[in-house]
Formats: sequence, C-alpha cells, structure tokens
Amino acid sequence: LLRSATYEPIPTTPPVALTTWPNPGRGTSELRFTLHDDAHLELAVYDLAGRRLRSLAAGAFAAGERSLVWDGRDEKGNPLPAGVYFLRLLGKTEDGNRFNASRKLVRLR
Repeated sequence: LLRSATYEPIPTTPPVALTTWPNPGRGTSELRFTLHDDAHLELAVYDLAGRRLRSLAAGAFAAGERSLVWDGRDEKGNPLPAGVYFLRLLGKTEDGNRFNASRKLVRLR
C-alpha cells in the first residue's frame, strides 16, 4: 500500500542573508544583513570555543538591508587579537518562523 507523502515546498529565498567585508581583514569589518521579513534578531561575535564576545545588534528590525561596522573589539572595548571568529545572526519573524545565519570572519594582524 502506497501512501502519498506530505512535504513543504523549499523556500526559494532564505529569510536572511549575511555578508562581511573585507574577509580576511584588518581593523574594522563591514557587516551587512538583509531581512526579507520584519523580525526580532540578535547579531553577535563568537570565538572558536563558542563564547559570545560581543553583541552587535539586537531588537526589532524592519525588512530590508542593514549595514554596520565592527571595530574588532569585545563587549568591554578591548581589541581582539588576530584569529578566526564567527558572526551569528539569530532571529524570529513576525509570523513566528525562526532563522539563523553564520559567517566565519578572519582578523589579520
């Protein structure tokens, strides 16, 4: 006996896009994210051990493109050494859908 499968269509557009420039880079990095729907989100920097070093953006954001500059510092204002870091963007749209995006960011001396 065959049963029909139920499935949900795969969305053609992800709920968020996250990019960094320059990467790798020295000094400051420009971070851009595009939301396709209004959402509550948090964008933070993590080290390789998964420790959150700095929150860069948090709160409600309207759909659209956003850009901010990270100065390479932690939450206390201390400059971070050269190395590999991760940007993680977590969010929830107005209709309750959750999403996340992450990018590796390499800081040079």
